[in-house]
Amino acid sequence: KLYNLRPKQFAKILIEEIARKKGIPSSVGIGTNMFLAKIALDITAKKSKDFMGYLDEEKFKEEAEVKNA
Repeated sequence: KLYNLRPKQFAKILIEEIARKKGIPSSVGIGTNMFLAKIALDITAKKSKDFMGYLDEEKFKEEAEVKNA
């Protein structure tokens, strides 16, 4: 039944399961491709209150512009 979930719903379940089974915090990067998912993890998820970061091409461009300003 996990296949019918939206990415953020699946990520929430994954974070909760890791905390429950291993007792450690985790964070998740979600993107429209593997590269953006990794970047989302590195630059947004770790700063987010819910430990989830999301990037698509448009949001990536916005993040890059902020960093270069």
